[in-house]
Amino acid sequence: MEEIFGIEVKTLMFVLLGVFILIMTGVIFTAIRNPVLLKLGLRNIPRRRAQTALIVIGSMLSAVIIAAAFGTGDSIHYSIRNAAIEGLGNIDEVITLADSSKSFGSPIPPYFPITRFQGLKNDLEFSDSIDGLMPQVLGIGGATNPHNSLFSGHTNVVGISPFHMDGFSDFIRQDNEKVFLKDLAPKEILINQTLSKELDAVSGNTLRLFVDESPVDLIVHAIIRNGGLAGIDPTIVMPLAATQSLFQESGNINGIAVSNKGDATKGAEGTQKAIRELRMLFADPFVADELRLLLNTKPVRNVITSKLNERQIDPDLQEDLSNLIDELQEPETSSELIRIVSDESVMDEITTGLNSLNLFEEERRLGVLLRDLSDMKVDGVKKTVLDIANLVGSSVTTFFIVMGLFSVMVGSLLIFLIFVMLAAARRTEMGIFRAIGAQRTHLIQIFVFEGTAYNLVAAAVGTIFGFVLTFVIVVAA
Repeated sequence: MEEIFGIEVKTLMFVLLGVFILIMTGVIFTAIRNPVLLKLGLRNIPRRRAQTALIVIGSMLSAVIIAAAFGTGDSIHYSIRNAAIEGLGNIDEVITLADSSKSFGSPIPPYFPITRFQGLKNDLEFSDSIDGLMPQVLGIGGATNPHNSLFSGHTNVVGISPFHMDGFSDFIRQDNEKVFLKDLAPKEILINQTLSKELDAVSGNTLRLFVDESPVDLIVHAIIRNGGLAGIDPTIVMPLAATQSLFQESGNINGIAVSNKGDATKGAEGTQKAIRELRMLFADPFVADELRLLLNTKPVRNVITSKLNERQIDPDLQEDLSNLIDELQEPETSSELIRIVSDESVMDEITTGLNSLNLFEEERRLGVLLRDLSDMKVDGVKKTVLDIANLVGSSVTTFFIVMGLFSVMVGSLLIFLIFVMLAAARRTEMGIFRAIGAQRTHLIQIFVFEGTAYNLVAAAVGTIFGFVLTFVIVVAA
């Protein structure tokens, strides 16, 4: 989780830590100057144990709620993030054909010649942001195990090239040994753990795959771990050539998986740079120039500015719109400008703004230019999922903290009432102190020392109980 209440967690931590250190420095400095008052303030804590326990329990409730809120939010954030990293592995972006009309009504991306991949591979040979490209054939079929009649009606069939594994994780069998696609004999396949469980299949079993109602018998070479190219849904992995033959798409693919430099976690940090590089390669420079001219017209710039100034706007979208305005001031079309105008979320906002102002001609021209800008689409799938994880975790934490603020206010009122009652109960002591020469500030300092001790213990105990409560919630879920 990176933000809470729209503020970075690290910034919030340093600010609160600074305030805490400032307060404690003042209390410690005062205690050093008045050690007698410190002893008078602390002596009541061990002498009145029941009262001390009551004050600590009442004061720690807010700490418990806040600690549990942060713990629960972080746990949800980690769960989604971990699932994304395990599920996608080293896959950071996915490239498909932009013209979805060619596969209208089908979840399978449209096909394009594998020569596009080969050209892209050559262009990115010396890339400093991308270390792996994998041509894919992605299909869907129904799989059955004739040995036990178990059936999986929605089985992903993934064809990949065994000669382009650079940058991607190796396939790992259940016995932790590596398995390589190039070692597969004809008709042999790899299946992931999910499909193995659904079909109760083991190595050596013959599975029957139905593609377009045509059955094909395939032999399980090995069962591989979920994640990465093996997916997390029921999946069959085959060599690219065999999959092309299976779907009668010789010489074609319908996806390219991209791995950024770095491991499965660090790779997502380079998504923006990788997408900029890819979109620059796919973009038509003449169309990009026309787009820059259109976006620089006064009506469209006014729409961009108005969107940027909206109060409720996604931070990433706000950053892109701000960068777009800066890039439009440049004399030439930059790679950053192409990255932004190729982002559907940014262009959808601008298109919506044009439509709301009845600027239909500008909206039409923008739509035409965006369609002609590139015939390939680049999706930063991993970064998108990680951003969702951060958003969900932050939202859950914010919800619990907002709900907990009521308890915090009640706790603050309770602390106020407790010290009012303490002052009332100790009127005799305070009268004696004043009689022997103590000033009003001395009495306040005594209560500050006593209250600080209560709060430090309550915060420590409340934090521990908050961790325990978080653990119980996570385990129960």
